[in-house]
Amino acid sequence: MKSNTNDLVCQGESVYSDKINIYSTPSAVKNRERSRQYYYDHLEEVKAKNKIYRTKNLSNRKACLEVLNAKYLSAWTKYFKSIYGNQPICEVCGKKLLWSVDNPNIKSKDRICFDHRYNQTPINCIPAIWYRSRPCIDKYQKIWVQCHFGLLCGQCNVCLPTKNRKTWLENINRYVGKTNETM
Repeated sequence: MKSNTNDLVCQGESVYSDKINIYSTPSAVKNRERSRQYYYDHLEEVKAKNKIYRTKNLSNRKACLEVLNAKYLSAWTKYFKSIYGNQPICEVCGKKLLWSVDNPNIKSKDRICFDHRYNQTPINCIPAIWYRSRPCIDKYQKIWVQCHFGLLCGQCNVCLPTKNRKTWLENINRYVGKTNETM
């Protein structure tokens, strides 16, 4: 009886038994050990070369990333406009918001801020950083929808804490209740 190929892979055997695994041959193991030993013996030189390479090519990498980010941002903006509309409203104060792509010189308090409503979401970082570094494809759009981000203006976003929101709101309600009673 022939076993399943997944079983073979899990057991560490090659699926193609007639072919040689070039990474486990004695010469490959010897080369790998020699390479590691060279790295540890010349660690300072390797780090210096890497640092020189990074600084030399930093401007090229930044330029490539800027082009990609602009491409991703325009695609995501089209997607966001199809979901939220051209002029969404802040969910806290009710102010009309603007897309920063259309008006790059608008004030930060009038821009759209995507806010984490819940702590446990698939996107744990700043939403703008997340969508600017990913293409606007179905896979990432589904992840975006799962997060249920709130739309806030910059001013409301600054005022609301990210963590322990419920206790913060309870404290605010307690404070407002006390000030109304004393007046």
